[in-house]
Amino acid sequence: MEEAGIMVREIGLEKYRGMNDVLVGETMEVRDDVITVFIAREKFGVVRPGVFLIVSSDDGGLIGLVGTKISKTKYGGEFTSVVLDFGEDAEKMYGDLENEYLYTVDIIPIYEVDRDGRVKPFFSLIVKPHQPVYLLEKDDVKAILYDGDLDLSFLLYVKLDDYILCRNLFLYLYETLGGVVSLDTLLYEFLSYAYRNGSSLEIVVNVFKEVEKGVG
Repeated sequence: MEEAGIMVREIGLEKYRGMNDVLVGETMEVRDDVITVFIAREKFGVVRPGVFLIVSSDDGGLIGLVGTKISKTKYGGEFTSVVLDFGEDAEKMYGDLENEYLYTVDIIPIYEVDRDGRVKPFFSLIVKPHQPVYLLEKDDVKAILYDGDLDLSFLLYVKLDDYILCRNLFLYLYETLGGVVSLDTLLYEFLSYAYRNGSSLEIVVNVFKEVEKGVG
């Protein structure tokens, strides 16, 4: 399907509604180029830099790439060492320490999804705090990025100067698209967009070498 000269790809939105296994958190702070998402404690290990999340709304959704993840004390309190000071007695003395922290990630908006599930590379959707956020499933990532032709144009919005983000994203895309896209093709695409948005070409090449060695 084409719309105004843009190839429009589609995903189903039903799985990104209500309470279910792919619900990971809710929007917390909204800025022009970054959305901070509060992540449920039990989902923090699943949501890592380089994976895709979708913010759900009545008008569709907004897909973002996880750029950074942060845990910090609640209410702006100072961090206090307890394990180093009290060792094995720390948990007995302080109870459930994990509940004393906020777990957040920052996502970079890359696509908008309308009510019919059509994915578009622009953002008119208004995102507000406390909107549910879901982990975008790999089948949907593949449907968006590859329908016979590979489209990684979202990389224009992503600075690849962070090694962890670049490595995680490269590896995630290879795992998701590896059946149809080669490592060499991914390298070419990453280098092309890194050059266009001023990202580090050296980091991309080093990531490629690490991933190639790991899967070789």
